[in-house]
Amino acid sequence: MLKKLITLVTLATATTAFAGPFDLFLTTLKKDFYFTKSEKGTELNHTVYVTAFGPIGRIFNKDAAATYNDKLNMISIEPSYLDGGMIKSAREIMGPNFDSSKIATIFHEMGHAELDTLIENERDLEDVMLSTFYKTSLKAFYKTHFPNFNPHMVFHEHFGYYRSDLIDFISGEVNEVLTQNGFNRFQNRCFFGQNLKKKLAEGISLEEYQKLLNFKSTDEFYRLKVNPQYIFVRGKDIDLNTAPKAMIAQTHLMFWSYHQAGYNFPISRSDLVKRMNKSNPYARVLKECRTKQWQDFHQKQY
Repeated sequence: MLKKLITLVTLATATTAFAGPFDLFLTTLKKDFYFTKSEKGTELNHTVYVTAFGPIGRIFNKDAAATYNDKLNMISIEPSYLDGGMIKSAREIMGPNFDSSKIATIFHEMGHAELDTLIENERDLEDVMLSTFYKTSLKAFYKTHFPNFNPHMVFHEHFGYYRSDLIDFISGEVNEVLTQNGFNRFQNRCFFGQNLKKKLAEGISLEEYQKLLNFKSTDEFYRLKVNPQYIFVRGKDIDLNTAPKAMIAQTHLMFWSYHQAGYNFPISRSDLVKRMNKSNPYARVLKECRTKQWQDFHQKQY
């Protein structure tokens, strides 16, 4: 109760002008993962401390990019990912290989912090819905099907690993869109693949050809695609497939709804491609090489 009161007082007295440790990370994360909101994450600026791993912390967390301490409301981060108390940009942390695993870990630990300081305090409607779902349905479900684990810990890790999978899934979708569009972002160059040759043969206009295209024949909703199977609780794996699938699916839809309210991730491949065309860091290079491809193709026709 005291912890809850402190959190609420901290939130109430925080100023909007405060530049917190999560701001740069979230602003840049939006650009690479194409979500449109970050208010939920930035609320952590006023509820959670961020610090670098110290020598003792590293003994217990040898290779972790980040961990969350629920007793102190504190996220510990790999020191090289911090700059003056702020988490570095997502692109800088991912590095030239666009390694999303480090980003997914940080987002995972932010999830623990959100659940601990925001969701369980029922700050917003999405918090109330998820908190109520846990108390009225999910807690008993965990107790029944994972009786050897604390249900609250299972909830925390289930939510955290869902977030990790969400980041990894969107990262994979972005990579696939770029690859199918003949763009190598590791080398910042285009290549002329069969998908593009087919589009040119079909008579696509130059204006449309200069954009990223959606080559997927079916447009599946992402809310049905993010489904972590294993979660790690107190040194042991839990296989979610051993529990009734209907309840696990409902839980994942609840997690998806929470993230749509707080972050608004792309909902499908077509939505992702649309967002990428609106904010594409490779637009100039893509336009130049696509224009040349289009012109070369049409010159050969005459």
